[in-house]
Amino acid sequence: MGISDYLKKGQDVLFDYESDSGRQRFKSIVEHIEEDLFSVRVIDEHFTAGEIAVNKEVHVIGMRGALQYRIKADIEKVEHDTLVYMNYKPERSHLRVDAYIIFTYKKISQEEFSEQKGKYTQNIYPDGERYFYTPYSFLRDDSESLSEAVPPDIANELNSIHKKLDIILKLLMRSEEKNIYNEKPCAVNLSGSGLKFLTDDDIRVDDYLDIKMVLPISSGILIELLGEVVRCVSIKDEKKNEIAVKFAAINEDEREIIIRYVFKRQRELLRAKEGTPE
Repeated sequence: MGISDYLKKGQDVLFDYESDSGRQRFKSIVEHIEEDLFSVRVIDEHFTAGEIAVNKEVHVIGMRGALQYRIKADIEKVEHDTLVYMNYKPERSHLRVDAYIIFTYKKISQEEFSEQKGKYTQNIYPDGERYFYTPYSFLRDDSESLSEAVPPDIANELNSIHKKLDIILKLLMRSEEKNIYNEKPCAVNLSGSGLKFLTDDDIRVDDYLDIKMVLPISSGILIELLGEVVRCVSIKDEKKNEIAVKFAAINEDEREIIIRYVFKRQRELLRAKEGTPE
């Protein structure tokens, strides 16, 4: 997808970058779009153009319908102290969507994170037991020989069945464990690099979370990863905290599954939006 799939002229966005004094976000308006080159006019009076250097990596954050995105770009030039020209840097993990999925987490210590992170980046369960099969090996776009031999829909279904059998076998061996498939779905905002959710639990910035989620792809795919809390904002109306988590330890095959689900969810939202005014 190109930059025009997310931005349009006159759209309100946030211009986000890291300065010497920390992360800065300023209200802006999209001024110009031409292929991968675009510009925003920063309308926040606290913005200082002198902190922006050519080729500096920045982000533009906004909403398009129900889709939330975080676009990565490099600064090309700044004109008149408020008009910032940027070159779009495509990144598949920047797209965020609201979703309703089975999702659980528990806080772990920094020591537990250090001990476990290596296991989560490999095809190994957190308890050290390997999968009974090699997960997701036939979901890659570049697996031409496999995709020719096994239709993608059938491969995905077999993959999901195999993983569920793994879960069932482990639950039978340790009956005291809760079956995540019995949990109720909840609302999250999800991307390939992190997620946001609401909670009334005592969670703070720099906490580590052991996260499990079931994505509604095929008959349900379980994703397990470790996350680090990067933001905690109090939502007074909800009497809850909005927690933003970055994926700190995740197998790249499973990240690919999340990204594919996000794009699938995006297509569903766009189809639902067709024929309605923007």
